[in-house]
Parts: sequence; C-alpha cells; structure tokens
Amino acid sequence: MAFDLSSIGVPLDERYPQDLALASIDGLQAALPSWVARNASPEVVLIEAVALAVADIVNAANDTIAAIEQDILDRQYQVPRLAGSVASGA
Repeated sequence: MAFDLSSIGVPLDERYPQDLALASIDGLQAALPSWVARNASPEVVLIEAVALAVADIVNAANDTIAAIEQDILDRQYQVPRLAGSVASGA
C-alpha cells in the first residue's frame, strides 16, 4: 500500500471569517430572494459572529488533524518528524 505524503498537513478549510460570512450571506440570499443584507441587522450580526466561531473551530481542527497525521506517520510508518529550520531574527 502506497502512502501519499503530499496530503500531510492539507487543511480542511483555509477561509477567513469574512469569507465564511460572505458565503453564508450569499446562501441566505439564494434561499430567501426577498431578503436584503443590511449592515448591523440581527441576521448579519449573527452570521458574522458564527463565522468567527466557525473559523476558530476550523483552525483548531486543522491543527488537530495535522498532529494526528504526524503521529500516525511516526507510529505506523516510522517516518520521524522533521525538526525544521532554526528560527533566525532578521
């Protein structure tokens, strides 16, 4: 069985909270054509708040999945983690 190392560290989602909110507003406008997004309306405020929370959850999930993938590589396939390069100040 071949293991594709190029998929290691690929995030679930890389969108920013603003992108998530805009996609949600677009979806809501598609579902309710008569609805118009207005700044500071309760719907938009709620969508923006949920987008911030979802972005935090997705970032945590990306980090967790990367750690699990690395652990599987280390334990099952004996692929050690690379230490990376030394940090240097400019």
